[in-house]
Amino acid sequence: MPEPKPNFNPQPKISQQEIDRINTKLDTINNIEITHLFKPISKILEKGIKEKIQNCEYDLLIGEDASGRIPALVFKDILQKVYERNKKEQPQLLFMAGTRFQSWDPDVLLKFKEHVSTHAKDKKKALVVTELIGHGHSIISILDALQNNGISYDIAACAQLDNDPVHYSEEIKDHLFAGSHGKPEIFNKPELSGVKKNYGDVLSSHANKHIPNVQLIGKAIGEKTVYDHEKINGAREDVHKLAEILFEENFK
Repeated sequence: MPEPKPNFNPQPKISQQEIDRINTKLDTINNIEITHLFKPISKILEKGIKEKIQNCEYDLLIGEDASGRIPALVFKDILQKVYERNKKEQPQLLFMAGTRFQSWDPDVLLKFKEHVSTHAKDKKKALVVTELIGHGHSIISILDALQNNGISYDIAACAQLDNDPVHYSEEIKDHLFAGSHGKPEIFNKPELSGVKKNYGDVLSSHANKHIPNVQLIGKAIGEKTVYDHEKINGAREDVHKLAEILFEENFK
């Protein structure tokens, strides 16, 4: 039996007819993990990111690989639609791997700083998108690189593990917009993101092998990782669907 779709149930003032209308749209999304991003991203927009996007404040969008790739692509589609409508130049998109266990390694920090300096020259403000933030160690190298290049930023986290902002560093707590608490469904889903990462690397590795009729991806086979490109492509289609729904509900 397929897993039921999550129901959208916002503020009680919204009519059941309105709730049903949005749920009908969400039913078009095939991957439940991506459907579940509707609520947290809606919350992030509600907390103030919506106005910043409407004002086209961001000229750089950074997705924290690997699990943050899917929500980053959702934001990319949303920004693209808003910026096109406002006849503004599209923000640059970068994907950078989180460095959870090596976030304070000076060699790692230098690599990230040089990457931003090379690929995001003259950018002013970034939106950093991640699926989950605990204490924030995995994105410190990204934030440090932005600061060292004079780029301000906001952080859009689909979920956070720690409710107490005192546990966050200054680089995080004053810039964080979180959508929910607890691990999101999209966490650790290489079969959807299509990438894997080695800690300390600036960039993730892309899927490079196609095995037909394989449902589960990211399973180690010897020294290789098997990916189902059909499932990855399906996830990309779901990203477009979710971004369109979020755009229609928040920016039209």
